[in-house]
Order: sequence, then C-alpha cells, then structure tokens
Amino acid sequence: MPTGEILEHRRASQWVDKGTYKEPKDTDNVRVPRLEVDDATTYVDKDGSNNMTLTDAVTGTKTLAQLSAAGTGDVTGPSSSTDNMIARHSGTGGKTLQDYTSNPPTISDTGDMNIDGDVDCDNVTVSGNVDGRDVSVDGTKLDGIAAGANNYTHPNHSGEVTSVADGAQTIANDAVTYAKMQNVSATDKVLGRATAGAGDVEEIACTAAGRALLDDADAAAQKTTLSLDNVENTAHSTDAHTMTIDGVDVSAHAVLNATDSAIGHAEFAIASEINTGTDATRANTPDALAGSNFGIRYLQAVCFDFTTDCAVGNGKMYWHIPPALTGMNLVYCHAEVITAGTTGTMDIQIHNLTDTADMLSTVITIDTGETGSDTAATPYVINGATDDVATNDVIRVDVDVIHTTAAKGLIITLGFQLP
Repeated sequence: MPTGEILEHRRASQWVDKGTYKEPKDTDNVRVPRLEVDDATTYVDKDGSNNMTLTDAVTGTKTLAQLSAAGTGDVTGPSSSTDNMIARHSGTGGKTLQDYTSNPPTISDTGDMNIDGDVDCDNVTVSGNVDGRDVSVDGTKLDGIAAGANNYTHPNHSGEVTSVADGAQTIANDAVTYAKMQNVSATDKVLGRATAGAGDVEEIACTAAGRALLDDADAAAQKTTLSLDNVENTAHSTDAHTMTIDGVDVSAHAVLNATDSAIGHAEFAIASEINTGTDATRANTPDALAGSNFGIRYLQAVCFDFTTDCAVGNGKMYWHIPPALTGMNLVYCHAEVITAGTTGTMDIQIHNLTDTADMLSTVITIDTGETGSDTAATPYVINGATDDVATNDVIRVDVDVIHTTAAKGLIITLGFQLP
C-alpha cells in the first residue's frame, strides 16, 4: 500500500513497518473507507455497491474491474459513442477523444470500413477490385500517362481556318475552293437567288440557250447567237425577207407612210405645223391642237361706240367666263380705236373681278396717233400668277389713262388657251 494518510479504520492488527510505508499484518481485517494519495483529486474509495474505485483528474472515477478492462492508458473520451466508431483525438495532448458531429466512420467486426465524407491520403496500397475494377491493372495504365498530361491548353489555329486559343474559328478569305463547296444538284444550274430579298444562295435554272448567251464576249457576239446581225438600234433592218402588210410590200419601203387612202406609219404634228396647216402626212394630237392657234378661244367687245370719245374709268366692259374656258390662261390681248387720239398714251388694264386681281403686269398701250396696241413702244405683259380663269369668273376692262385728245371708239380682244 503506498504511503498516504489513513483517515480511519474500525479494526486493525499490528502494523508492519516497511521503511517508507506501513502495511497491516492481516489485510483481510483492514477496511479503508477512503485513501487519498498526495492530494484530494486522486484517491481510492468505494461506490454504493461496495466496489473499490479509483478517482483521478484524467479518467474520472472507475472501478477496479473497469480499470482492468480499459487497459492501463490515460485516454478519456465522450460519455457515449457509436458502435464500431473509429476513435478521433481532440487537440494534440493525446489523452482525449472526441465525438463526431454526424455520420461517424466505422469499422465492422469483419473489417469493412464505412466512410461517408472525403478521404485524404498520400499513398494507398490496395489489392483486389475497387468499384468493380482491378486496381493493379488500371494503375499500370495510369503509370503510362506523362506528368502534367491533363494540363491541356487549346492551341491557336492557323492556315485556312484560324482561331485564338479556344475562341471562335474563322475561315480565311479565299480559302474555300470550288472543290470544297457542296455539289450542284444537276446540270444547267447557276448560283444566285431567285427568291425576293436577301437570303441563302439558290440554284437557278440555266438552259443551253442561256449559257450560249452568257459566254458571249460582247453584245455583237450575242446578236450573232440570236441571229440578229441585221438588227441595229440606229437604222432600219437590211433583212432581204419579203413581207406584206395589207397587201403592201414592207420590204420595198424604208418607212411605210400613211396617206389619205392607205394605212401606214404616221408622224405626229407639232403645234406650229398645225398652225401652218399644209402637211398632209402628219396626224394631230389633242395636246398639239390645244397648243396651236386652233386651241385659242377669243372674246371681243366694243367698249366705246365708234364715234364716242374714250374716257377714264373701271368697268368699261364685262365678260362672263363659260365652262368651256375653265382652266385656260389669258394668252392674247389687243386694243383698237376707230379714231386715233393724240398726245400721250391710252393705257388699259384687264382685271379679274372675281379674283380681285389685275391680269397684266404691264398694261395695254395705244401710242399717240396710233389706232392699235400692236404698234405700242411698250408691249403689254401678262402676269403668269393671275392669268388663269375658271367658270363664272367675271372679267372687266379698266381704262386708266387716255390721250390729251381722246380717241374715239374702243374694241378689246382677249385670247384664252389651255396651258
């Protein structure tokens, strides 16, 4: 028994002195309720079942049977654990085990290991199969792979197809040859697009006749292909074939002219030719006729009696415009007196009363000693902005100035024509 302090004994025999400690001669008759060793944290005692216990700061309180079964180490751990759980140290002291928060790894009674999390190890030696595969065979295959073989960098492409690293590949200009294009589906096809709008290239039918024109070097060659050598854009055909129209040999006439008794080619007359009125081979058009003298409608009125002196004033004569003159423009004016006036001029304005607008920008003038405005030193000028008339317009004659010795009688003539 180690040296310690005997607190109490109920029955004891003689003690035998052992030098550093004493022991009872008859140990069967000795009962020690509590034996402390060095301090109060380490001591021998008994439990409620009269089993001897040992208490210390590391292992806690254990019976002798428990200490014998647990071995001689000083490791402590949680109060409970999972069956077959692999022990796990807490900290670096080597004396304390700790539990897992969840899914602890285990080793069965037959040696099977169950690990739910990741496994991190440097070197593993395995015999047999893993997941159905022979590790020794597959390991030999892995030995043949060079170091860094999985460190792959996508190369740049060059040549007809280029790219940078793993970027999009681009076909270089002029790299696709005809041989690398898809085949045309059949003979007599050209590539283009017949469908309206932009889109994919399509095959368009091209017959042998079409190809014969396409491969001609110029228009002259195409005319030869089409047998049109005798056709010119600037001259009549010199083809010698005979053809008749209504019994007339067309080949005998460069131009088949129409006459008053035969059908043929007719040229349209212009306004001046209509005015001349001598051409027997030209035809009239409504536009040329309206532009000729025959297209002018005249209005004429006597403003002062032939023996009456002319006088100044507005409204010396009025005209009503009928529907037949609608849309026409004033194109002609003339003033005529019966007896000439002397000294100064006689000035006359034509006024559209409906539009309240003068129709002349320069008035009609009859000079001294003259009877007509056609000899005036200053001719009249029609105002292009106010020269048109419409149905029901009222046109009047205004005498603005007379000679010192007034002229006698006044006749005004106006001409209207479609523009």
